[in-house]
Amino acid sequence: MAERARMAREIHDVLAGSLGLLGIQLEVLHTVLADLGDVDSALKLLVELQQTAREGLKETHRAVHGLRSELRPLDQELAALVDRHREVQHTDVTLTVADTPQWPAPETALALVRVTGEALVNAAKHAPHQPITVALRYESGDVVLTIENPLDHNVSDQRYRTVDGGYGLLGMRERLSPLGGTVTAGARQGRWVVTARVPN
Repeated sequence: MAERARMAREIHDVLAGSLGLLGIQLEVLHTVLADLGDVDSALKLLVELQQTAREGLKETHRAVHGLRSELRPLDQELAALVDRHREVQHTDVTLTVADTPQWPAPETALALVRVTGEALVNAAKHAPHQPITVALRYESGDVVLTIENPLDHNVSDQRYRTVDGGYGLLGMRERLSPLGGTVTAGARQGRWVVTARVPN
């Protein structure tokens, strides 16, 4: 049952991330075609949609088969995720990684990658085109991951806080809790900050 729950959570997170990005891209495509009539830009967006779909299928395949052995070091996984988000969303995303005495276990690395993906998708939904910073550091024996972006005050009806606390916080907690980790999310000095902390 624990393995089934793990796989269900993994597939859910992968699909939610991929479909979330596809939904945002489709909204942009609709605007480009319906409001601007820009066919050339629409064709470029379609290419990006196809790439997002391919990446989503690849990640889903890895989740279904539980191929954790294929997981690259955490800094490489985060770099690939940030590059993909930057390319798809045309948003400035900066990644900083502090030196570490020891890379975290695959389970911890995968959990932090999924938390980052969730935070990036939600940033794209609630604060589109705002710059995002992703920082990985090691503090008092813990792996600490922080994702933050400015609050977009030009977007009406922002819902940074949902019924589970904001930014899919419940799902993040469910992923980190078995590892002894915690996650917090909230507004701080005009920025939305998500912080995940896991023992290393």
